[in-house]
Amino acid sequence: MHNCFNLVELIKYFIVKGGIYSWNHVFWETNQVVDALTKYGLAFDGIDRIFNISSDFISFQVLTDITCI
Repeated sequence: MHNCFNLVELIKYFIVKGGIYSWNHVFWETNQVVDALTKYGLAFDGIDRIFNISSDFISFQVLTDITCI
């Protein structure tokens, strides 16, 4: 079982359900907050995390994303 299995199944579900969808690749440099959250989440081995405020470990990435818009 591949680690992206659930993601692929979800994508297939939305395609079958219908609608207009657009898929595109975004380089990690473009959205450093998502990249940092992804790397952080991989360390927790399937434990869900919800952040209500910006956490310290991504504050630099948030600042970078805001100033590069």
